[in-house]
Amino acid sequence: MPPSKGENGAQPHCKRPKPSPVIASALPVYWSTAPDQFPSQGWALVNVTGNPFLFPVLQRCVAATQQDWLGQGRDASEAGAYSALQLAAAWRIENPQRWKTFCAARDEVAVDMYRTRNLSGHLSLRTDWSNITAAFPAASDLSINEVLLAHGTTSGTVLAILAGGLNARLSNSGLFGHGTYFCDNLGKADQYTNEDPQFSSSGSPLHELHKRLYRQALPHPTRVRYMFLCRVVLGEFLRTRDGYTSVDHGDGFIVHASDEERELVEIPGISLPVRFHSLIAETGDLIKRYREVVQFHDARILPEYLLAYKRVYKRVRITRLVRRTDLNGRHGTLRSKAGERFWCCWKVLSPRRKS
Repeated sequence: MPPSKGENGAQPHCKRPKPSPVIASALPVYWSTAPDQFPSQGWALVNVTGNPFLFPVLQRCVAATQQDWLGQGRDASEAGAYSALQLAAAWRIENPQRWKTFCAARDEVAVDMYRTRNLSGHLSLRTDWSNITAAFPAASDLSINEVLLAHGTTSGTVLAILAGGLNARLSNSGLFGHGTYFCDNLGKADQYTNEDPQFSSSGSPLHELHKRLYRQALPHPTRVRYMFLCRVVLGEFLRTRDGYTSVDHGDGFIVHASDEERELVEIPGISLPVRFHSLIAETGDLIKRYREVVQFHDARILPEYLLAYKRVYKRVRITRLVRRTDLNGRHGTLRSKAGERFWCCWKVLSPRRKS
C-alpha cells in the first residue's frame, strides 16, 4: 500500500501532479563553454569564485552548516577542533557527456513515476537548504524529486570524479548499502574529506588536478578540502532508520533487493516491475545528527559544482602555558607548534612600559 505522510513532510500522492517524461538534449543555457569549444579532455571547469551571483549563493550553502555539530560523530576526523567552514574557491563542472547521461536517466525516472503516480510524494529537505539551492540558475524538477545535495571526498579522487562522475561500484562500505552518499548539511560531507595543503609541483599525485584548478588568476588557497554539489534524481524513495527495513511500509518490509545491498526492492502493487530509485537514511536508530541520501545508480547523479573550502578552527586562549618549559623547549615553542590553526593571546612577559 502507498505510504502515508511521513516525518519527512512528504505529501500524499493524491496531491502531487502526475510527472511526465522530460526531454533535455541541449546543453544548459547557463554554461559558459560553447559546444565546439570544449578542451580535448571532453569537459571544462569554469571558475566561479569571482562570479557576483553564484559565489555568494555557494557561500550561503557552506555557511548553512550546523556549526555545533562539526567534528561530531563516528565519521568525524577531527573531533571538536573546528567551529565553521569557509568557502575559498568554486568551479562549475561542464561535462557534456555526463549531462546527456543524466538527462537520459532523468527521463527514465520520469517515465517510472508516471506509472507509479509518485507514491513516495515530494521529499522535503532542510528549509534553509531548500531556500538557498532554489537560487541556482536551473530549477530542479520536483516532480521526479530532483534535488541539489553535497558529497565530500578526498583530494586524490577529485580529478576522477570531474572526468567520469561518481562511481557507486567503488563503494566498499556503508551503513545503508553500497551506493553514493549525499547530505543537505555540509557538516556531514566534510567528515569524508582530507586536507590539500598547497600547490603540487610536477610529478606529485595532485599535480594534474592542481594545474586544472589553479592558474594565475586563482592561486592555490592552501589548506583546502573539497566537496561536490550534485544534482541527484531521487524518484520514488524509501526511508529507513535501521538500514534494513522501511519506515513507511510496516514491519518486515526489507529495503534492499539482496544481501549485497547494491539495489533497492521493487515497488509493491505495480503491474510492471519498477524498483525504488533512492534510499533516505533518517535519524534515529543508526544516525544521531545528519540525515543521508543514498543513490545506487551513477547516471542519476550530476556533479555540478566543485567547492574548495577551509575549516575554521576554534580560537584558543593560551596565557600561562607559554611559561611551561615542557611546552617551550629546544624542539619549538608552543606558538610555533600551534601554528595558524589557533589564535593565541600572549601575556606580555617583559616588564610593562612606563607611560
